[in-house]
Amino acid sequence: MTTTLLNSTFLNSLHRVEVTIAYLATIISLSRMCGWLFWKIQTPSKSNFFRQSTWIRNIKIKIKICCKQSIK
Repeated sequence: MTTTLLNSTFLNSLHRVEVTIAYLATIISLSRMCGWLFWKIQTPSKSNFFRQSTWIRNIKIKIKICCKQSIK
């Protein structure tokens, strides 16, 4: 009985640590992406609108990938 209680407490705390790490990883990746986006907006390349819309599309894909990874 005591061993089962200790195991469940340990597993609950381990799960909390895993969730915390997942949240921190998500926040770090989002902050890096926002920093990259800010840098990209501040230093626009000498390209046409099509290239700029391409990197906007790439950002949307990165956000979708981050969201899918954070759900798993």
